[in-house]
Amino acid sequence: MTQRERLKYCTVCKNRVYNRDLGTICNLTYRPAAFDLTCPDFIQDERSDELAVEHSLETKKSDNKTMNKGRLALYFIGAIDVLVACLLIFAQNNYIDGFVNLFFGCLFIAVSIWSYWQPFIAFITGLGTYVLLNLLMIYVDPTYIYKGAFIKIIVIIALVYSIKKAKELRDEQKTIKEDLIDQV
Repeated sequence: MTQRERLKYCTVCKNRVYNRDLGTICNLTYRPAAFDLTCPDFIQDERSDELAVEHSLETKKSDNKTMNKGRLALYFIGAIDVLVACLLIFAQNNYIDGFVNLFFGCLFIAVSIWSYWQPFIAFITGLGTYVLLNLLMIYVDPTYIYKGAFIKIIVIIALVYSIKKAKELRDEQKTIKEDLIDQV
């Protein structure tokens, strides 16, 4: 049982308390939930429906915050590519490189927008494109590996975390759909 699944019980239990650093914890042990299938100290709170909705909103905000970092990374890459394209086209009259950068800049921005509807697939597409594009640039110019390495690492980390969160949400939605089908 995952911590997220345990929290579904804890958020509607009378024996809960909120800790600023740990989130919802047990008021009896002052630790995050650690039970396997059921909690022996579980006492359902009368306001459980109201609390479940509240917890759902908190979880959704947290999930969106993580995925917004991936979106921001894609917007950032796209904006930089569009700016570089403008410089190449208008300042240096280098149309081929300029239009290539413009294409990839618009692609990253489009993938970021797409992530609002299908985040898992969009973030995988964005990460794959970003990594392949960087590998191609390293092949063409081996010194490219050092250029902007810190930013490249931050972008990749943000996209990986966004993929992980999007996969968790997709799996959770799949489970909810299966539960609804089972109830019918």
